[in-house]
Amino acid sequence: SKTPAEVAALPEVKPEQKGDLNAIIDSLPPQEAEMTSWARDEWKKAAVIDASAFPVHLKKGMDGAPVRIVEFTDIMCPHCAQFEGLMGQLEGMAPPNSFTQEPRYYPLDGECNPEIKGTSGDGVRCYGAKLQICTEQLPKFFELRKELFANQRGLNQGVMLALALRYGANSDALQACLKAPGTTARLNEDIAYARKAGIEGTPLVLLNGKVAPPAPVFLLGMILNGGNVDAPAFSKLPPPPVIPQ
Repeated sequence: SKTPAEVAALPEVKPEQKGDLNAIIDSLPPQEAEMTSWARDEWKKAAVIDASAFPVHLKKGMDGAPVRIVEFTDIMCPHCAQFEGLMGQLEGMAPPNSFTQEPRYYPLDGECNPEIKGTSGDGVRCYGAKLQICTEQLPKFFELRKELFANQRGLNQGVMLALALRYGANSDALQACLKAPGTTARLNEDIAYARKAGIEGTPLVLLNGKVAPPAPVFLLGMILNGGNVDAPAFSKLPPPPVIPQ
């Protein structure tokens, strides 16, 4: 169905709670605590995906960080924009060198994604994915990406191109890259990777090689605990809700 996955923001964390998962979990409203418990349970049950055919092209963060987050996004998906905001929040609360972020692309348009039926006809989603692939090596790529999502409602090819040039892209090189077979091949690789992970909607989030619901406190807890899903603070959560199949 490829329906978008809702992404909540992190709950308000008082300065004295920063980095203290026990205090954060203690302060959660019941619904949020239940969602965190559900996400943890889903991740524990998930299988590790064999990603050996999908080399890392770009990641933010230090090699060897204990938590690795891979995200598959569509430039026009509102939940992906929410997730981009959440990643910024997580970065602000995480200890140094505690996680990496690896962007991947899954445009929800049949024009460039054979998994999707139909096309919007405006080319924005496919162009947005290719433009990001072609600007990944810019020093300010992650700032560009943040601005693309922030301007989501007004995006078209011209706006995206102008933003890329403002962040340091070379016009001729970018135009050539957008048309290059290698760019299409990279996009197809990301789509194949997402398919292997059983994508049902965007954003698709992988944490240490397993699909993770984009539940803010679960992701934060894993980052604060070096990827330990059995960290003592998690034992304060209620049992996961039983969701009918």
